[in-house]
Amino acid sequence: MLRALRRQSNWLKTKVNPSALSSGGFILDKLEKDGFEHNLLFAKLTDGSISCLSSVCSHRPVVMEKAQRHEDELRCHCHGAIFDIESGAVRCAPALKPLQKYKIRMNNDSIEVDLDQLIPQYTEHSASSSENVVIIGGGAAGAAAAESLASSGVTVNVLSKEAAAGPYDRTLISKRFAEVPLTKELHKNISYLSSTEVLSIDPKAKTIRIKRILPDPNKVGCGRKAKEYDSYHKMNLCSS
Repeated sequence: MLRALRRQSNWLKTKVNPSALSSGGFILDKLEKDGFEHNLLFAKLTDGSISCLSSVCSHRPVVMEKAQRHEDELRCHCHGAIFDIESGAVRCAPALKPLQKYKIRMNNDSIEVDLDQLIPQYTEHSASSSENVVIIGGGAAGAAAAESLASSGVTVNVLSKEAAAGPYDRTLISKRFAEVPLTKELHKNISYLSSTEVLSIDPKAKTIRIKRILPDPNKVGCGRKAKEYDSYHKMNLCSS
């Protein structure tokens, strides 16, 4: 009996009224437990059921209060990561980890959440240390993918046409805005090659043809143009 009472006490009442949820939107709420604040997102699905996910983007820790929902997808307003509105699974990068999903129950005109009963989302990938991956693009999505793969033991080569010395972050609004370098130190398994243009990919031969675009050493000063070197390089798409 005491165990049942303790279990029941884990259910926390939210301010969300189920009747206020529409099939094309979502409602945010907050719950506090043990000194921690939990940001939640409630969405009504096409079958009439209700989903409860963390409202904090798994790519960048921001509350997705300005996110956009399209049918069964939720798009973060920050960098455009897309999640499944029912399961929290990632539909599109730069996010690589799903949103946490919580168990809920209906109690008259309110929704209750058990913050201790987390629904498992995915299984970590166990990679072989011999795996070798090439990522084309050094933006937020490429950097996130490289970090995730490198943490699993994969050797990653990131190729970026940008001149930045490392991964960069650019707003989705316009390329006119300045690029903001991602100052986080790269994982030891990541090699970053900037000023590199990919010319062709041969899936059968598992090779990639690239061209380096480097500053002309004969020109010094502001406004100097980059010189495109005619020498080409081939990189293996994966280890043999």
